[in-house]
Amino acid sequence: MALPVTAQAGELSGVVRDSVAMPVAGATVEVPELGLVTQTDAEGRYRFDDVAAGERRIAVEQVEGARQFASVTVPDEGSATRNVFLYPRRVVEEAATGVNPLETMLLDVLAAQAWEDASEMTANDAGEAVSWQWRDLDG
Repeated sequence: MALPVTAQAGELSGVVRDSVAMPVAGATVEVPELGLVTQTDAEGRYRFDDVAAGERRIAVEQVEGARQFASVTVPDEGSATRNVFLYPRRVVEEAATGVNPLETMLLDVLAAQAWEDASEMTANDAGEAVSWQWRDLDG
């Protein structure tokens, strides 16, 4: 007499972070092929129990964000961890057209830093913004 075969299952968990490594609360995490859905907590953590073992694809999405995918192997027993970094929709769309998303993000970071530096340079001793203009020495 053959014994019934039971499906092996493990735990799948991780942390969802944004492009600057800050935890993302309220992101939707899904294992589409298994119909599993959850949301991240305040620290960006998610967890699924009893996930069928094997190669799995997870989908992660923020409100108004692009849906992004990641792969993970869930073991027969035990746990698998898959941390995910979410990138802005614009970065994902540019990556789809062949633009390097890391270059785009680096430009965004550099532009933000330049803005902060300019704000500091234009502040008076009390830290208040003052107006300024370029001085054209050529006329």
